[in-house]
Amino acid sequence: MPKATAKRLSIYHQYVKMLADNEVERISSTEMSHDLKIEAATLRRDLSHIGSLGKQGYGYHVQSLVIVLNNLFMTNRSHLIAVIGVSQRGRRFFNHRSLTEKNMTISCAFTETEHAVGTIHEGVPIYSITDFTEVMLEKNISTLVLDCSEQEWHTIEKQVGTTAVTTILNLSVMTPQIPSSIVMRSFDVVSELQTLFAFEDRLHENKEAQAD
Repeated sequence: MPKATAKRLSIYHQYVKMLADNEVERISSTEMSHDLKIEAATLRRDLSHIGSLGKQGYGYHVQSLVIVLNNLFMTNRSHLIAVIGVSQRGRRFFNHRSLTEKNMTISCAFTETEHAVGTIHEGVPIYSITDFTEVMLEKNISTLVLDCSEQEWHTIEKQVGTTAVTTILNLSVMTPQIPSSIVMRSFDVVSELQTLFAFEDRLHENKEAQAD
């Protein structure tokens, strides 16, 4: 499966869960395309990678999509995660219950903030950013969450490829340059808001149609 498709599937996953939470039973590829700003042909091709889920003239059964995508993103492997940066947003990851439920563990965090180094927050040890390579190799951590400054990133940028890192979730405003062997997803606030507003419009349209 292409990386671009995998990235879009995670977007569809969040979208159809919102539909299901609001008791929407079915959705067409055209409607999804409008809300997500993704071409309908691309959307249908992406979903074809996980099965024959759509029916011509009917569209997609929302709950079926939720089940299939839930299974796709369910993981039985344990994942060790390191957070780069200890801002308030980054620290929220430290005691996130859903992570434990999904076999994900925040193993440690790194920062250049001196007073935070050597402390333990919510059970997560915080190391100096200068110890990045040594700690990452020792713990065999494969996932990074970036919520750091450009200076912190530049400190470890050339070292990331020498560790076991295979995936990165980027919460920062940077666009880090990473080795091609690493899969990265960036959280785009603007895109998330656009999807949310489009979904809100969809609900209003449905309510108005039901009222008529």
